[in-house]
Amino acid sequence: MQQLPLSVRIPDRAVFSTFLTARNIQAVDHLTLVAGGHRSETTWICGLHGHGKTHLLQAVCVQASESAQAAYYPMRDLASLGVGVLEELPPLACLCIDDVDAITGKREWERALFVVLRDMQGARRAARTVRRSAARADPLVAARSGFALCGQRGVSTASAG
Repeated sequence: MQQLPLSVRIPDRAVFSTFLTARNIQAVDHLTLVAGGHRSETTWICGLHGHGKTHLLQAVCVQASESAQAAYYPMRDLASLGVGVLEELPPLACLCIDDVDAITGKREWERALFVVLRDMQGARRAARTVRRSAARADPLVAARSGFALCGQRGVSTASAG
């Protein structure tokens, strides 16, 4: 199967310098390290609607793409294309998956996502995977993906360790 190019565009304003950190300084600091390649683990971003989760996720992808191959996948927009969008990904150092909750509970999607993560980790690259969910992360999906979750105050992050 041949990988189809996806027409996903990240807004120019989606960078760390335009994010109002407020009480989210620890989350921004952590994500900056992930984006810069200084941390190579899976990170989960969760928080309330309108608190900047997508902005931060896109900022990670923008910064990571300055030094490595990175991709941003907004699942709410891509889910209608089928699980094939996750198959045969090019070698990536950073994969940012937005709106994971759009595919949560859909067994075929969860399986495809698990395979992508397993392959990225198995390739022994400094793979950084960042995912964004709604205000409450699904504990079952988190457990299957090896996430450690943290509290919900503003935007929060957690890393698999």
